[in-house]
Amino acid sequence: MTPGWGRFAALWAPQTLALTGRGLTMFALGVWVYEKTHSATYFSLLSLSTMLPGVLAAPHRRPAPSRLAGYIVASYLPGGLVLVLATPLVLSLAGPEALGA
Repeated sequence: MTPGWGRFAALWAPQTLALTGRGLTMFALGVWVYEKTHSATYFSLLSLSTMLPGVLAAPHRRPAPSRLAGYIVASYLPGGLVLVLATPLVLSLAGPEALGA
């Protein structure tokens, strides 16, 4: 194995483990939310908040209009990006009390 591949593997393996763990955690959290609330709305809010950061923070490419959101958010909200992306997750986990229901 060349030294370049060793460096790549040293970066790739932890990233793969982190993404796999995040996916499994969000799936389990979604199942837990549905079991506790029996609400498809809360389940879908959690699913949306899981996917939204990936869509908004994706690299911007000219031909892909869906990536435009990442460019706009990164340009106009660089400091508040985490706040914007975490708000749906916090609201979905807080339950009906936080939503005023």
